Amino acid sequence: MVDREKIAQLMKERGLRVTDLARRSGLHTGHICDILSGRRRKLQAATMYRLARALEVSVEDLLDTRAREESDAVASH
Repeated sequence: MVDREKIAQLMKERGLRVTDLARRSGLHTGHICDILSGRRRKLQAATMYRLARALEVSVEDLLDTRAREESDAVASH
């Protein structure tokens, strides 16, 4: 799952508005708003790649590490 707080933080650090990220990533502003609001949590790989490229980070940087840690903990039991 995507970490919407991380995306918002990266946008703020880079001085990007939703419209800027939409232009850079090729995604619609509504789609980005849905991601940031939490209405969309599970994204397609292509969407993750486009966001990561637009924000100049790796796809892994955009993943919700809390969800990843929880799934790792469940898998280890």
